[in-house]
Amino acid sequence: MLKSKNAGFTIVELLIVIVVIGILAAITIVAFNGVQNRAKDTAQITLVSQWESILKLYVAEHGSLPVTVSDRVCLGTSYPASGVFSLNSCHFYEQNGYDEQRSAVEPDVINKFREVATIPSQSPDSSGFVATDGTDSMKFLTRGVALTMNQASTPHSNYKLEYGVTGNKCPSGDEGDETATPESLEPGDSVKGNLCVRRLFF
Repeated sequence: MLKSKNAGFTIVELLIVIVVIGILAAITIVAFNGVQNRAKDTAQITLVSQWESILKLYVAEHGSLPVTVSDRVCLGTSYPASGVFSLNSCHFYEQNGYDEQRSAVEPDVINKFREVATIPSQSPDSSGFVATDGTDSMKFLTRGVALTMNQASTPHSNYKLEYGVTGNKCPSGDEGDETATPESLEPGDSVKGNLCVRRLFF
């Protein structure tokens, strides 16, 4: 009587299977991260468009935007302290160890916008860009949407909405920070994300 031989995987076959599984897992993770980033950017751009509509509606009813204390106002109601951001801040700048919070929430201004529309809910995740060129590094991070203006200008001119995206390109019609575009990089430089600007015309 013949004895049946147990068929099994050799060590080499097992190693090949493990390597293939590892490669597939890496590809899946990269693809999933890309989908997450695109979804995050889409939500951010939608939020910017909502605020643009609210501001235009306010100007249509009142003739101009409300007077602000700061030249950069965080739009929305919830900006908790988180990571590099202090409470009620939506814009962070850092270069070579120097950092600055360059924004503020102004409840009186937000309440004026409530007169014409419902304030959109938001999840103020951090985005923006980090640029490095060896000895010099620069970081602009933003969360939510910031309304910026030139206080010395005539009423309702030079208004902009600033926001961050995880990709290198801003949506069509919006401007990217020139220091963050791939074309501006020199050998050895790196950049992640971008800071986008939507100019407002009333």
